[in-house]
Amino acid sequence: MAVSNIGNFSSAIAVGCQRDTARDRRWLAAFAAETAGWLTCVAALRLAPLALVQAVTASGVAVLAFAAAGTCPGWPGASRPPSCWRWPG
Repeated sequence: MAVSNIGNFSSAIAVGCQRDTARDRRWLAAFAAETAGWLTCVAALRLAPLALVQAVTASGVAVLAFAAAGTCPGWPGASRPPSCWRWPG
């Protein structure tokens, strides 16, 4: 079974992963952009119907996914995965 081959997961690994993530400026910038986008959607719900806001948001997510395809070094297929993906073995 594949799950039995990943090794043990401890709280030290989780803390290390969180520390590495918090130090990554690109991740922090993306998180800030996502938070701003979410707040914009909440504000848009005050001005427009839910169906319109959902449609615009979904199309925006599709455009961002297409534009970012292959540009993130942490995505599958990259030459070096982030440190958080390394399991002790």
